[in-house]
Amino acid sequence: MSILYWLLWILLLFVWALLVGGIDRKIVAHLQGRYGPPFWQNITDFVKLFYKKGKVASRTALVVIDVALVIGVAAAVLALSVLPFPMGSGDSQLLSASGDLIIFAYAFALMAMVYVLIGFGGKSPYTLVGASREISMLLSYEIPFILLIVAMGYRAVFITGLPVESIFSMSALLAAKSQLGTLLMDPIFLGIFLVLLVLGPAVVGSVPFDIPEAETEIVDGYGAELHGPRLGVLFGLKHIKLITYSYFLWMVFVSPLTGSVLLNVLSALLGSLLVAIVINTIPRAVSGRFRIDQGAKFYLLGPGLASLLLLLLTLV
Repeated sequence: MSILYWLLWILLLFVWALLVGGIDRKIVAHLQGRYGPPFWQNITDFVKLFYKKGKVASRTALVVIDVALVIGVAAAVLALSVLPFPMGSGDSQLLSASGDLIIFAYAFALMAMVYVLIGFGGKSPYTLVGASREISMLLSYEIPFILLIVAMGYRAVFITGLPVESIFSMSALLAAKSQLGTLLMDPIFLGIFLVLLVLGPAVVGSVPFDIPEAETEIVDGYGAELHGPRLGVLFGLKHIKLITYSYFLWMVFVSPLTGSVLLNVLSALLGSLLVAIVINTIPRAVSGRFRIDQGAKFYLLGPGLASLLLLLLTLV
């Protein structure tokens, strides 16, 4: 029963991810004095892409691109499988292991590498530049992200008194949240949450850190040569990546638990929308795009040093 419920939850999250993208476009339009598309426009766009047909450039390595897209879908499902999904009796995981927190971190890195493979699968200078930029951004934000994952694990074990083998276990974080009520009650966890929010725009590829796609500069970068169903899958992956990261921050750090499945589901959906607005919508509405050197320096010197400090405070 839990597997069926989880599959339905994954389907709901995917539809919700497209709706969140449409809500994002609507909010940004209003903030910029425009009317904007209807909030369901992304669902319409996703469906229409699967009916589009066109000639693919013969120089494009379609096998590489298709394999990359399959890997991306698998990585997204893997990331969601280790995250808690709302149940009436509390949070539950489909995949629970001693190292599932590391699995989650690597699943996100794998989703970023999908963009790299797609970029190098094409032969356009735009796709190659987009892939190289994605590698640069990945190196700049992945270091603080991994440091924060380690800090989260150590802090959860310290608070709960669980054995050291549970350092990289999502269940340890959930046990700490159950003990504290919300992880934001702990100053170290609060600091980790704030730094993860700052990392958010780069992780999900939002302005001002959408440097690898940069439509006005490199014509959508790594995705410049995609169209039709392949572009539709990439379109869906970008949205599910946003909602997965937002869902992770909400469910692990904030989400209150009730005895009602309906209230828990509504809390998860609305909470992930709130986080998505913070890390994606607001930066997109008020900020211009950074250069690649600015983005790399920002994350290495800002969140990078902050994450190192938080890890040291956790170990003290």
